[in-house]
Amino acid sequence: MVYEPVILSVFLFIALLTYIFYGRLELRIVKKGEAALLDTAEYDTSLIRRAMETFDLLTSEFDSTLARADKQAKVPVKQKWQPYIAQQREKYTGICQSLEETLAAHSASETDPRLGKLKTTLQNYMDAQEQQIEVRSTTSMSPEDSSSSKSSKSSDAKVVLEHAQRCADLEVNIALLLRALVGQDDREKAWLQPVL
Repeated sequence: MVYEPVILSVFLFIALLTYIFYGRLELRIVKKGEAALLDTAEYDTSLIRRAMETFDLLTSEFDSTLARADKQAKVPVKQKWQPYIAQQREKYTGICQSLEETLAAHSASETDPRLGKLKTTLQNYMDAQEQQIEVRSTTSMSPEDSSSSKSSKSSDAKVVLEHAQRCADLEVNIALLLRALVGQDDREKAWLQPVL
């Protein structure tokens, strides 16, 4: 009975020392201007991470539409396909506008050429995906289709493969540009190191 308060006090004291020690590891001693620059760098990093998540959402929407386009090519139902595509285009433009607004809030949006390149690459990606959806919704890849010849099937497969490869390349380029924007200068990295 006497040991319980003593053990509890020792445990709380050790917890307090651990909290102080780990808090000291993350403590940054900076000057006035450096603190504002660190805050800006953290804010920019959070913006780019949000842009990455938005781009992941955009790619998943395109993937689901491409799966639906493949089904449309097998069994064409034009009266259902046109409204679906119109709805998806509105969704894509909303996601793309959100992504562009996030990038515009970046502190280097005026000076960094990578952001301009990212915006043009994003627009090229949107156009390429739209083309790929159009091609895959009209090109039947089913082996049961006996009316078309083998040469037209192989040329259709080549076209679909070319569009898919172009979209994949643009997707990788956008991901690399976003990762490059997250990377910081050596000067900023030195400030982010903990001071002991």
